[in-house]
Amino acid sequence: MEVLPGPLRTFSELIPQTHTLRAVRLLLRGESLASDIVSRDLASIALIAAVALPLGWAVLRRGMGKVKRDGYAPITGAIWFFG
Repeated sequence: MEVLPGPLRTFSELIPQTHTLRAVRLLLRGESLASDIVSRDLASIALIAAVALPLGWAVLRRGMGKVKRDGYAPITGAIWFFG
């Protein structure tokens, strides 16, 4: 991550792959689950999941409700969700 430009480095901290891969890499090198970096990464993964899963569920329910109301699912992608 040190080689990434600033904005990409910030973005990489928001996606779970960064934390998962870092934690797995450290665990494979012999780090303990109680180490600061690994526990911080695991907490970050849990936080991202706690936000992303309910948000994804809400988006899915809203989209499915629209399909049930309208009786069809348009092919236009995200436009039907916001339209």
